[in-house]
Amino acid sequence: MKILPQLITILGLCLSLALHWNSLVTKVDPTELAGQFNQSKYVLGGAGGDREISDEIVYMHAGNEYIKGVSPLQINFEHPPFFKYLFGLSQKYFGTPTIVIAISFIIWSISFYLLVRIGIRHPVLQSLALLVFFLNPLTHRFVTKPMLDVPLAMEMLLCLVLLQRLLNTARARYAILIGIVAGLLFSTKYPIPISITFVGLITLFVLKKRILFAVLISFFALTTYLTTYLGAFSKDLTFIQYLQFERWRLSWFMGKTDSPKGYIFSTILFGKHPQWWADKQAFVSYDSYSIIWPIVFIGFLCNCVRLLHERKLNIQALMHIQVAFSLAFLSLGASNDFYLIPLMPIFTLSTAQFTEYQFMKKGLLSTHKPVDRLP
Repeated sequence: MKILPQLITILGLCLSLALHWNSLVTKVDPTELAGQFNQSKYVLGGAGGDREISDEIVYMHAGNEYIKGVSPLQINFEHPPFFKYLFGLSQKYFGTPTIVIAISFIIWSISFYLLVRIGIRHPVLQSLALLVFFLNPLTHRFVTKPMLDVPLAMEMLLCLVLLQRLLNTARARYAILIGIVAGLLFSTKYPIPISITFVGLITLFVLKKRILFAVLISFFALTTYLTTYLGAFSKDLTFIQYLQFERWRLSWFMGKTDSPKGYIFSTILFGKHPQWWADKQAFVSYDSYSIIWPIVFIGFLCNCVRLLHERKLNIQALMHIQVAFSLAFLSLGASNDFYLIPLMPIFTLSTAQFTEYQFMKKGLLSTHKPVDRLP
C-alpha cells in the first residue's frame, strides 16, 4: 500500500510522456517561426491584418533571438527571459524547445508527489490525489507547448518542497536554494503580483523562524532574477535604465483594464466563459475542461473554511492564502485555461486534505503520525 503513490507517479509520468512523445521530438524550423512572427499583428499591429500568432510562437522566436545576442527588452519584453533562453538553447541543440517543457513537467510531477507525501497521511488518499492530478486533462495538455505556465507551476511547488526541507533541517543551503528557485520564478513570467506575493509570503513565514534565512532568500532571489537580464545589461543598459524599464512595464500591465471581471470562476466551474471581446452570447470553451475542476475547487473552498477555524499559520495556510490571492487577481482580467495550471495541484492537494480530515474526524482512518508531515 505504501508504494502505491510512487507507482502512480512513475506510471503517470511515463504514460503522459509516451502519449506526447511524437510531439515532443518533432523538429521546429526557426526560419518558419521568424516568418510567422515578423508577419503577425504582434509585430505589425494593424498592418498585420488578422494574422494572430500563439504565445508559444512568440516565446520560441524570442528564445532563438536571445541566444543570438538580442536584448530581452527588444522582443517579448512583457515577460522575463529565463525560460525563453532555455527554449532557444533547446531549439539550437535538440531542434525543438519542447524538451524544456518535458523536463519541467517531470520536476513538477515529482514536486507534487513530494507535497502529497508531506501534506496527506494516508497512502490511499495520497494515491487518489496523484490519480486526480494525472487524470486532469490540464496537467498534460501543455506538455508539448513551449508556454511559461508549466515551468511557473513547477517552480512554485519546488519552492514549497524546499521550504518544508528548510523547516525540517534548519539548514541555510535550503534557504539559498529557495532564493535561487524564487529568482527563476520571477524570471519565468511577469512576477507582479502573483510570484512576488508567493515569495513574499514564504519570506515572511521564514522570517518568524530565523531572520538569516529570510535575508538569504531575498538576496538570492533578487540576484538570480537580475542575472537573467545579463543579456540586456551587456547591451550597455544601466541599472537606472533597467529600473525605469521595470516601472514602465508595471504601468503597461496596470493599464490593461478593459478586460471582463470574474470569468476565471466561470472557467473553473463550467470550462467556458462569454466571448467578451465580441458577441457575449457566444462562449469560449476549453477542451481541457474536466468535472475534476469544479470538484477540487469546491474541496479547496471547504478546506479554506477548515483552516480559518484552526487559525494556524503553517505551510497549508500559506498555500491557501497564495491561491486565494491568485484567484482574486485573476478574476480582474481575461480568463484562460492555462492560468489554472499553477492552481490545480493546490486545489487537488487541498481537497484530499479536507477529505482526510473528515474521515479522521469520523474515525474512518487511522491517525498514525507520518514521517514527513506539514508543521
